[in-house]
Amino acid sequence: MNNLQSIAEFSKIPPNIMGVVIMKNGNVISLRSRQKCWICGERLRHIDKAVCCPNHPKVVAKTIELYFRFKGEKFFEYGFTSYEEAEERAQELKVAIKNKTFKPELHVSTGVKRKYQTETVITDYIEARKKTVSWDGADENGISPQTFTKIKSHLLEFQAWCKANNHHDIRAIKSWEVKQYLESLTNKAKTKKNKLANIKKFFADIREDSCGELVPDMPIFKKITAKAPEIKTVDLEIREKILAEIPEEHKPIFTFWADNPIRPGELRAIKRDAIVLDDTPHIHIKRAFSGSHFRELTKTKHDWYLALTDKSVQILQQLIPSLKTEFIFYWGDDHRPYKEKYFRKIWNTACDNAGVDRVEPYRSNRHSKVTEWYSQGMPLKDISEILGHSFSSTTEKHYIAKGEKAIKRLHRARRMVK
Repeated sequence: MNNLQSIAEFSKIPPNIMGVVIMKNGNVISLRSRQKCWICGERLRHIDKAVCCPNHPKVVAKTIELYFRFKGEKFFEYGFTSYEEAEERAQELKVAIKNKTFKPELHVSTGVKRKYQTETVITDYIEARKKTVSWDGADENGISPQTFTKIKSHLLEFQAWCKANNHHDIRAIKSWEVKQYLESLTNKAKTKKNKLANIKKFFADIREDSCGELVPDMPIFKKITAKAPEIKTVDLEIREKILAEIPEEHKPIFTFWADNPIRPGELRAIKRDAIVLDDTPHIHIKRAFSGSHFRELTKTKHDWYLALTDKSVQILQQLIPSLKTEFIFYWGDDHRPYKEKYFRKIWNTACDNAGVDRVEPYRSNRHSKVTEWYSQGMPLKDISEILGHSFSSTTEKHYIAKGEKAIKRLHRARRMVK
């Protein structure tokens, strides 16, 4: 069955019924694509049972849109990724029009100019934010690749929700609709808070850039209060049990990591020129991986120095003479640095083999080490400096387990009584 019904096939229905307008090519609904042929540059068109290039039929559209008229007004539906999917939807629309069950309010009218369409505005905004990413860390004012990935993910989710709920005009989105979106989320409070922050910035930015044209009335964003994160730690015995299951090839990086409370992204980015093995052995932490992108910048955008223990010095002295690359830790025949996903995979597999519950790598080492130091009496200020934190309050809030804080306060109170 052809997805576009000709006048002859549609003869049982008068051309003007329910305001239907027959398209110029004799079809009720037309399938189109904004894509062009990568060979000749010709616009892809609907030919027989495909939307393809008229000169190169094998070049087919990856995205297809439906265009049709109803009572003199143009409408379209977009997002179809195959001809079959678009054809099936076209038939559904024809049946709805024939049976007088078509509801124009559920469809995007081309009366909404492209610059006001929610999907278009969000897509353009994501592209604009992408230009502010500092992929290599050269621009300290740019956002990190991981930050951009989260922003993009949150906005695309909001975009999909708007499309599903027919909020096609960005100017018409109100406070109650934003509230409705937040209520539809099943995430934890912290994740909701982060999503809300990115969506709020999106509205604020496009309102400022368009001088209020795109957002005449700024939606009100309800404040979300997220509880302080629960600090989860792993005791030394379990850590040793997990490390025993790490394959020999990967032992150096994980053994070194277990001895130092360093972020995995900074650990993977350590290079030979940052290491000093003299009377005061240390590493200058000045680089980091953000996702899979290597950057000449740390997560906090601040350099810091990591004092090395005898065990860590011994590991480095064994590795440095036989280094194949400028990175200290690498794997495989092509000597590539560890990627985040692969690093996590090795750790999770070791947890499974050790018969213990999987623990977030970041928490299992960095948080555990900090809590251990704190319980042994190391001053909070010193721990904060070792971690590269600008404020001790950050260390206390995010890295020290509540139980250890309570024990510390108890001992302090007992000394005062004595």
